[in-house]
Amino acid sequence: MATTFIRIRTLLSQARRQPSWESINELATDVRRRRLVAFRLRGDGSSIDHYMSIRSISRMINLMRDLELIRSLPGGLIQVTPKGANSLSSEDAFARQIRSSVKSLLQKKQLPLSTITQTILGITLPDVPNPETIYEALPVANPPIDRETFRKLLYLLACSDGIERSIKVLYT
Repeated sequence: MATTFIRIRTLLSQARRQPSWESINELATDVRRRRLVAFRLRGDGSSIDHYMSIRSISRMINLMRDLELIRSLPGGLIQVTPKGANSLSSEDAFARQIRSSVKSLLQKKQLPLSTITQTILGITLPDVPNPETIYEALPVANPPIDRETFRKLLYLLACSDGIERSIKVLYT
């Protein structure tokens, strides 16, 4: 199963195949129809043909728009931005662009990375700095980003070496 980071890169590559798309739904439908491996889900194991829904792919495209990798044009058209196109030149370029885009989006939402890292440093045992705990501890009454988007942004930042992510494996 592919990560959000890989899926965004795959979506960006697919979106670049045409100068523009009629809508987010058209791009999402095209990606779903192509049955790209990056969008295959584990499912229950009864079938290998279990793919992300058009709605889930559309939400990912909306996140890409927030990250300024794609943009909306008049009439509902969407297209890859120059930043998005340039990021596809290499894995390093893609990681740099994701890191920059996430930091920029957080800044626009008035949640700069410095605030997030200070929040992380303030979390002490028995709490751990997972996305949920960090979100709850933010020094903002009503964070301008929902929990799920915040979690995705932290994950993308970690994938692009913008923040360290430690994973512990526990067996029960």
